[in-house]
Amino acid sequence: MGFFKKIKKVMAGKANQVADKLEENNIEAVVRQTIKEMEDEYRQVKQAVNQSITLKKKVEKKYNNAKSEVKHWEERAKTAVDNDKDGLAKEALEKKQDQLRLAQKYQKQLEERKAAVESHKAKMKELKEKLDQAKDKQEELIAEAKTAQATKEINNSLSGIDETNAFSELEELEDKVDGLQAEAEASDEIYAEETEADLESKFEKLEADSDNQSIEDELAQLKKDMNN
Repeated sequence: MGFFKKIKKVMAGKANQVADKLEENNIEAVVRQTIKEMEDEYRQVKQAVNQSITLKKKVEKKYNNAKSEVKHWEERAKTAVDNDKDGLAKEALEKKQDQLRLAQKYQKQLEERKAAVESHKAKMKELKEKLDQAKDKQEELIAEAKTAQATKEINNSLSGIDETNAFSELEELEDKVDGLQAEAEASDEIYAEETEADLESKFEKLEADSDNQSIEDELAQLKKDMNN
């Protein structure tokens, strides 16, 4: 159930239930508890995004390694041919084909992981927007409810319990909450991306470090091969 739907549910009911449902402590507790639940959900989605990015990076690393192996075994085959070692060249080409199949498999997985990451990021952004909107509006909503409750109590003191007046107060409060909901839904531009860029850069650095290590390994292997 959405934030504003929960608030409206608290406000709904018959006239003789309005006083109980709109007590100051009750409405404030409902608002703050709803925001806490939204914060918990947002943290869970952020964890899912982190995991999704990690899985994407792992597949990406496997894909790049497989491509590197394809090139490596192709060079090995050329070296064997240059030395009239056709049998050895065939073995190298078989290794190349194995790595090529792996690269194609990892490429497909990588595309799927990228799509999952984008989907999770979009969900996280949507939840962050709603959470920010709820936090911005919580004090205003609580104040609105308290004002409406105070007005109702004054009217009751002056004229006694009036069912028609109670319904009128309830409708007025619902209209105000509906207005807040419309404002919240129209405030899509308030969100600014926070940690995604930093997170991406950390993984990009991790990938770059891995690539550099792969180059060092390949260079060492090449020197070893040249010296043999």
